Amino acid sequence: MYATTIRTVSTPLTIGMVTCLAEAQEVRSIPYKCGAVSLQCLSLIPRLHTVFWLYLFASKKGDPHFKTWGGNWYDYHSACDLVLVNSPTFGKGLGLDVHIRTTTRYDYSFISSAAIKLGDDIIEFTSFGGYKLNGVWKADLPVKLSDLCLLTHKMVNDREHRFDIEINEEEHIVISTFKDWVSVKFANATNSNFETSVGLMGAFHTSDMLARDGKTILNDKPEEFGQEWQVRPSDPKLFETTRFPQYPETCVPPDPTKKEGRRRLGETVSKKEAEKACAAYHTEQDMRDMCVFDVMASGDIEAAAAGAY
Repeated sequence: MYATTIRTVSTPLTIGMVTCLAEAQEVRSIPYKCGAVSLQCLSLIPRLHTVFWLYLFASKKGDPHFKTWGGNWYDYHSACDLVLVNSPTFGKGLGLDVHIRTTTRYDYSFISSAAIKLGDDIIEFTSFGGYKLNGVWKADLPVKLSDLCLLTHKMVNDREHRFDIEINEEEHIVISTFKDWVSVKFANATNSNFETSVGLMGAFHTSDMLARDGKTILNDKPEEFGQEWQVRPSDPKLFETTRFPQYPETCVPPDPTKKEGRRRLGETVSKKEAEKACAAYHTEQDMRDMCVFDVMASGDIEAAAAGAY
């Protein structure tokens, strides 16, 4: 039986695999490079400086975490293609879709690919910094997506890569890879770009876990909510290859019985080893706890230096 937990968190706070820093931020006129959008000064609105790091693995103790725009987190365990964000009004009608592909390994699962459609351009991010832009493997970067949003790439080391989509001077989408893990981060998300967004990050203003009908609220049903946002034929096709399961086949949870097999193969790291490794890179207890989860789940001591995935 998998744990399903919903909790509202205060900020700043780190829980499990997700880091979120909230701050009061004045909505003001910003020189947009993407879509030439401009905002009038409205008011001081508590808005998430959203960091959405997603890394999944299955156990009884609330290990996988999705974070909504408003700071609620929930557990959902699966392997399938999922709609993280769909925002048709992004960039003054340019449109933005973000899909993630989760993969099971032994008794846990993780994001193995992410795909983003911005206007007419589609870019897919995979393991070890691999990417395709409109079907072209490792196309030349930097480049402007839809001639508006600048995409850049930085190789941190042979295991880590970071891609940055600059929407404007303050607002970014950051995709990171560590070995075969992929993460997606939304920094300084604004009302003008995400107020109509739907998907696994919930409603932008209320953070409600809305179903596809835009009315049904599934705040107390995270497993149903996760399944609700499995990619369907009515959604844009972002991943170049098709992989099982595809709707109407349902998402596939990890097999918890495979944990013992992984132990017999010696592919785990003890809690003591993980804590020692994480202490060298993280001073805050919450960050250490998140790091320990990553290291123990993956059996990879190098994950301690990678941050949250």
